[in-house]
Amino acid sequence: MVYTRCNNILEYRGYWYYNISQSHLVIYTLGHGKSYRHRIETYGADFRKVGRNEVHKYEHIPDNYPGGYAFLTEADALKRIEETIAEDGHNHGLEVFGLIADWDKDTVKSEHGWWHALLNDSQIVSIGG
Repeated sequence: MVYTRCNNILEYRGYWYYNISQSHLVIYTLGHGKSYRHRIETYGADFRKVGRNEVHKYEHIPDNYPGGYAFLTEADALKRIEETIAEDGHNHGLEVFGLIADWDKDTVKSEHGWWHALLNDSQIVSIGG
């Protein structure tokens, strides 16, 4: 399923969000485009970005995992892709995806940069363009 940017738009703290339902907002993350699109198609709502508070549920993720990237705006997510390219000349297949998550409850400022880290596992969704 792809969530489009043409309906259910609301403003919160000066930013525009895409309201998926009464209680869920879309914030943004990065992921390997081809892999994420395949997993969204295959697993749907069960495909989730791992949050730092939930690492204990996954054997293959180290205990010190900081939580997945979280961005308040799509522009911020795109900025991080540009920074990645500037750092090593590659974008590593990164694309912007949505997270059904609450910015205030599900993220915290990252210790590794200006972005936020995801605290709680959150559903990953494709965003329309």
